[in-house]
Amino acid sequence: MENKYLRILPILGGIISLISLLFPAVYVNTVIIFFHIEVYIWFNGYYEATALGKTNTGYLTDPIFAFCTLLVVISSFIIIGMKKENLWLVMPIIQIVAVIIWLIAIPYSFPDIDFWAWYKIGSGIIGILFGSILVIIGFSISKIINEQNK
Repeated sequence: MENKYLRILPILGGIISLISLLFPAVYVNTVIIFFHIEVYIWFNGYYEATALGKTNTGYLTDPIFAFCTLLVVISSFIIIGMKKENLWLVMPIIQIVAVIIWLIAIPYSFPDIDFWAWYKIGSGIIGILFGSILVIIGFSISKIINEQNK
């Protein structure tokens, strides 16, 4: 007997992962000797930097950011569109691996600074991880319920 509510957590997790791409993945917001500096970097490599009242925007050129973004987008759409739980465990693991690859790659785009001494994890990363965890929880609950119904 299939419970129609089992899909709610995985679908919600997939949607949260997609929405998280709209928020900065890492950021720095600090004051250095009377100068306010803000830098926001999104998961796809888009950045917005403000210093001395001037804003600079653009994209980081490393293709790994586009690759990781595609992994998250494709796996989120697969999670949202799945009728059965066949890939509910594989897709969030792919998302978590994409986040790990992204977190390892981002400091290499800024070789002149100690990246993690300045930057903090933003809601873009946290949201993808939270969405992935929801999918894994939904998968676990569906397996438990299916075992009990046998």
